[in-house]
Amino acid sequence: MQLKGWIAMAIAAAGVLVIGAILFVGATNWGSHSAWGNDMMWNFGAFGWPMMIFMMAIPFGLVILGVFALVWQMQNREPRVSPRAETALEILKKRYAKGEISKEEFDLTKADL
Repeated sequence: MQLKGWIAMAIAAAGVLVIGAILFVGATNWGSHSAWGNDMMWNFGAFGWPMMIFMMAIPFGLVILGVFALVWQMQNREPRVSPRAETALEILKKRYAKGEISKEEFDLTKADL
């Protein structure tokens, strides 16, 4: 899989995790006094600290993944070479090979070039 595919999958997975966590928090706080609940760690109970560490790891992981992808892309980049333009004689030979012009037209045009 190409690097762009991995980056897209990582971003999509992070988005799903963040949205899932937000929905989970909203579901556990249904009917509480505030949007995030009244106690620390957003009503995660025993999962509060591990969930907080996990949710902090997502942005840090995305930054590390982005730096890794940038370095990898810079190291594996092929030098850009501009394509060489065809000369008039090469175009003429191709047209003759395809049968677009006759032998006489080819010789006459080649003499002009």
